[in-house]
Amino acid sequence: MIKQTNIEYLGRKAKRSDSQATLNAILEATLLIIAAEGISGIRHRLVAKRAGVPIGAISYYFKNKSDLIADAFMFYIEHTHEYTQAIRDKTNNLLSNRSRAELEIPEVRRSIAKLLGDYIADYTELVKSHRTYQIVDQAFRHEAVRNPRLAQLIGASDKHDIETFAKFFERLGSPDPEADAMMILPTCWYLSEESLLHGDNAETKERVRAMIQHTCLRLIAAPQPEVVAPVKKTVSYAGNAVRIG
Repeated sequence: MIKQTNIEYLGRKAKRSDSQATLNAILEATLLIIAAEGISGIRHRLVAKRAGVPIGAISYYFKNKSDLIADAFMFYIEHTHEYTQAIRDKTNNLLSNRSRAELEIPEVRRSIAKLLGDYIADYTELVKSHRTYQIVDQAFRHEAVRNPRLAQLIGASDKHDIETFAKFFERLGSPDPEADAMMILPTCWYLSEESLLHGDNAETKERVRAMIQHTCLRLIAAPQPEVVAPVKKTVSYAGNAVRIG
């Protein structure tokens, strides 16, 4: 997700601690409304009621609904940062003390794949324990289809995740680290949606873990061959020069 230190809100900045408390209450209320009713449920009067603030406070901090939605997303990113940072740190530590030669050993790669699968599955379980965050994340992504500003924010957030995994796959010698990273993340998004639709039961948990493990093993288990450009040759056929390759 977007680095916490890079988060910039669009609304009016709070200058005192009590003002910050009011702003936080507005953004928290907005997330709760999104979880309960979707983006379309956001109305100034309802946000003010949920936040326990005067309705004028909404207009004071946000010039329009679009800014409120954007800042609610940034607030969501900031408050889920510790979960996403934990999986990044674990992923980076998997390779921290491994030599290049060691990473070529199939048994080592299978072990790394299994550990990464476990980390991602554990992260998925952790996120599922915060069902509100799952619903909010899905709502923001659906809204981004018709909201260019929100799409840009989500794109920046996703890019940071992709870069984290791309560096991981690059160290493993992948010929296309970014493509591998983009295989992992959509799997996580799909499984998150699956858990919302089918509930938090043993069968769903087992399926989620199995799919994550399968994806990691397919991407990591075997050393990646170097991509060699085909050699172009010219041969004579029926008196004509023909280029092959």
